Amino acid sequence: MKNKKPFLVASLVVVGIILLVGGFLCGVLLEKKRTAGDAAKIANLQKIEKIIDSKVVTAIVARGKVSKISGRTITVSSNSESLKVFVKENATFLAYAGLVTGGQVPKATSPAKPAGFSDIRVGTQLSTTIIISPAGQAEAVSVAIYPPGS
Repeated sequence: MKNKKPFLVASLVVVGIILLVGGFLCGVLLEKKRTAGDAAKIANLQKIEKIIDSKVVTAIVARGKVSKISGRTITVSSNSESLKVFVKENATFLAYAGLVTGGQVPKATSPAKPAGFSDIRVGTQLSTTIIISPAGQAEAVSVAIYPPGS
């Protein structure tokens, strides 16, 4: 019995080491697989960032429905995504009475009328031309307010 005890302990130690090494290798392989997908996402985000930082791209348009207003910050939502946009004091506003939609860009059926920040309510459909501030905040420089249902 005494001769078998060291053999049993050594066997358990070897099995334990094999399990630890196997677990480590599985973890490394899974992490490598996970980060491969992340690397592609990061590369894509870097491309988008390069385009946005370009001197050629001076503004971006966001279109959707206002889901929240806090001070001069509006949250523009479309489908399941949303974007917080600070509306600058000197932003220009236009309100359209009628629109024909059917493509990406709505076409006005009547001339736009001057409007202001006070014309924006939760539920308002709008598009806003935004710039990215040096602090990384989306800032509206113009707002087009569309009629309900557009």
